Parts: sequence; structure tokens; C-alpha cells
Amino acid sequence: MIALLFVIVSMSAFEAEAREANEKEEWLAAGQQVIGCLADMHVDYSVIYDARDFGLPAPDSLHLKTADGFGIFAYEICPEHPKGVVICLSGINNPSVTAFYGHAAEFYKADVATIMPDLRGHGKSDGGRICLAYEETHDVKAVTDYISEVSHPVIGVLYL
Repeated sequence: MIALLFVIVSMSAFEAEAREANEKEEWLAAGQQVIGCLADMHVDYSVIYDARDFGLPAPDSLHLKTADGFGIFAYEICPEHPKGVVICLSGINNPSVTAFYGHAAEFYKADVATIMPDLRGHGKSDGGRICLAYEETHDVKAVTDYISEVSHPVIGVLYL
């Protein structure tokens, strides 16, 4: 009787695992269809803001290279003697990183630099696919490597 009960419980656990695996495969397949619409593209921005409209000097243009070979473009607003730097990241289909100029103006007043990179697949950066943060870590690493080279401490990362 105990052996039979064990087989029934084991079969139920096996069936539950199989059902869970099947549901997971179906979920992943559906997710890939939805995400494919978002990820297989390069986002070009129709609106680019001007730093001077926010009382800022013209930004420096940074051309950075990631460890996996992508060119990353970024704007940098930097006071003469910055106390640190904030990295501003935009989402998948959010406005251009230039939408952060309002934030950058406040950081500038506090002697904090702002770096606003176009992550891969966005704006002036390389790439025709958005990787939903799996590969974009390389992009942020390229920015933090640059920051280390110029000896600014990172104060934070702002994501909208």
C-alpha cells in the first residue's frame, strides 16, 4: 500500500512538472511574439530637445565603445568642477534622452554632471535590436568606464 501511494504521488509530481514546463513554453512563445514587436527595431526620435532651452551649455558628445563592439552615443552636461555624475537612462520607447535636460539643469546647479546615453538600438547609437536590458548592461558599463577615466564619482542612475 505504501509503495502504491508513493507511485501515485510521484506520478502526480511528474505530471505537475510536465504541465508547468508546457505552460512555461507556451508563455515564453507568447512573450517572444509580443516582445519581438518591441525589440526588433531601432528607435529614432522625432523630438530632440535643445540644452540651451533649459539654461544649459551645449552638451559634449561622447562616442563610447562597448565590450561587445557597439558604438554608444551619449550627451554629457558637465559643470567646471563636478562633485559627481548621474547617469540618466531612457526606456524602450521613451522620449530621447534629451528629455532629461530638465533634470540635468537641476544637477548642473548642484555641480553634478549628467550623462545621458542612447542605449543600443536607440538614437545615434549602434544596433538594430533592443535587448530589454540583457545586453544594455554593456552600454552602461561603457559609460561607467568613461566616468572612471575622468575621475568623477557616480552618484546615481536615473531611469525613466
